[in-house]
Amino acid sequence: MLPPGWTTQHGNSRTKIGGTMKKWIAGLVAVTAVFGVGLADRAIAAPLNYDESIDGELPSFPLSQLTFDVGVNTVSGSGKFDDSGSDVDEFRFTLPTGSRLTSATFAFETTLSGPTTLFGIGYALTRDLQQVTPDVIIDLLGSSPVSLVSLPLEDNGSILTFFNFGQHKSGDGGTWDYTVSFTVEAAAVPVPEPATLSILAAGLLGLALRRRSS
Repeated sequence: MLPPGWTTQHGNSRTKIGGTMKKWIAGLVAVTAVFGVGLADRAIAAPLNYDESIDGELPSFPLSQLTFDVGVNTVSGSGKFDDSGSDVDEFRFTLPTGSRLTSATFAFETTLSGPTTLFGIGYALTRDLQQVTPDVIIDLLGSSPVSLVSLPLEDNGSILTFFNFGQHKSGDGGTWDYTVSFTVEAAAVPVPEPATLSILAAGLLGLALRRRSS
């Protein structure tokens, strides 16, 4: 039989070690949960991909309001400007809270109705009826894509408008298919790196073993 008191003392030590291990595991689980939430937030980002041929024509009035997410959001459709009239798409959109728009490009493919020497459209971004990016004139006879935004545009909770300020042609004109790509970056949120978690786990384990040895 073991000496009196040994079992009790050993039992107390086991209780202390068990409590320490439980705290260590709980701490590691909590930190891992934070790390997991950060990854989940990145994983559930769902950039918009709007296509007129699938999602419906973008009306000239009232303008469609789209909701962008972190990543590359795209809006695709078609336009025309010829002797029969014009159809140039515009729309409104919002950015995720705290995010910023870092780039926007306009890619196109033009089909002419006949001889044409000049053919272009103009776009800019507005916010609360105030223009926030310079005018960009897109030469539909030129190279594609064309950059629309050169500087980051921070979200401030307002609605942005992809605004057409005019079009011009010399000749018959024609039609174009387009895709506008908007790159949105999320606000910086500190997330523990795997190496940080490893160091923390090693530290907690070391603390538990130290208490056990004492």
